[in-house]
Amino acid sequence: MKKQMKIKDLPINPAYEILLKEFTQYLKVSGYSFAKWTSSAVREMLWWMEKEQIKLEEINREKMQNYYQYLCSRPNHRRAGSLSANTIDGYLFTLKLFFSYLQKVGIKAVNPMSVLQVNHHQKGTKKERSVLTKSEINELYGVCKNEMEKVLLGMFYGCGLRKSEVGKLNLRDLDIKRNGGKCLYVRSGKGRKRRVVPLAQNVIVDVKNYLLKERTQRFTYRTKPNDKKALLINKIGTRMQGNSLWTSFKTILLRAGIKKEISLHHLRHSIATHLLESGMSIEEVRDFLGHEYLESTQIYTRVNQEQLKI
Repeated sequence: MKKQMKIKDLPINPAYEILLKEFTQYLKVSGYSFAKWTSSAVREMLWWMEKEQIKLEEINREKMQNYYQYLCSRPNHRRAGSLSANTIDGYLFTLKLFFSYLQKVGIKAVNPMSVLQVNHHQKGTKKERSVLTKSEINELYGVCKNEMEKVLLGMFYGCGLRKSEVGKLNLRDLDIKRNGGKCLYVRSGKGRKRRVVPLAQNVIVDVKNYLLKERTQRFTYRTKPNDKKALLINKIGTRMQGNSLWTSFKTILLRAGIKKEISLHHLRHSIATHLLESGMSIEEVRDFLGHEYLESTQIYTRVNQEQLKI
């Protein structure tokens, strides 16, 4: 049996080799991680073009539709079967970046990926993560019975924080007294990275009400010095983190009668999706979430090819 050639070894003409090198350098400068499949995705398309005798200037929506069909039907080189939906998603996202780059440098006038029709998710290979609508977010706020619950929603949805980040929040991490930009400092995010998160006005109001009316009332004999530093205090007077954060949110969720399978992480997922839908760039959302690489933001928010604007 003839041995399958690895994608990294697929031959392309010297001009395409230079273009591929320039594109990967552009990705690095722009803040994208350089995964092996990033280069492979473009190399395979360029190789396919030469095999089909298609020139780069001739690439349009119809020809990319043919290439998409090729990806859906070609065998997986690492295991039995075809490419997974996630792998095809990664290829398509990279190719959209590639054609966007070609637009920037004047090689292509139109990105043929922007109108590509895809339907491989109909296979149902992976359950799609639920997103709360803005209406459902309002429902959650509407059933809150105290200021602490509103602040909890504000940290996870309004600020897009992770559960571990909320559990570590201290009073000193909030800057809500100055007249200038009011913000929250995440001093130890994922990978020990720090970031500054802007606070929306409704989050500021909820935090101020919580601090004024409720927070110190939650102190008990169990409250230790470290607990007194924390922003969120649970019902027994200690720092709210881990299971107590989830338990409080689950109570709000049940009260609202929302039937979706939702965790605290879905609030972070939802705000990222809503920000992208409102027109915020993927780079800005990446900084908001504290992602190191843009790919993480694209995959995490599950934005489809029509929604994502590069």
